[in-house]
Amino acid sequence: MNLISHSQSIIINTVVQLEFSAGRLILTIINDGPSFNPLLTKPRSTDASLNTARPGGWGIPFLRHFSDKLEYQHNNNQNIVSLEFNP
Repeated sequence: MNLISHSQSIIINTVVQLEFSAGRLILTIINDGPSFNPLLTKPRSTDASLNTARPGGWGIPFLRHFSDKLEYQHNNNQNIVSLEFNP
C-alpha cells in the first residue's frame, strides 16, 4: 500500500515471493518504483500520549520489530526488500 501511496509513478510492476525453507519464512518484494531504502528511514518517535498520537508511520518500525532480518538492495532499477522470519 505504501508503495502505491508514495510513488509518483502510475504503473509499478511488483513481484511478491514467499519462500519457506529450513524452518524460516522469507518474504521478498521486488518493484520498479522509485528507489526507496527502508533501512535509511529515521525511526518514528513514540507518541507521548493517546491525546497527541497521530496515525501512520508505523509500517517500517513494525517490519523491523517483527522480522528477524530486513535487507534492501537496488539492482537493475528495482527495489528488492527481503524479510526473514524465524520460528
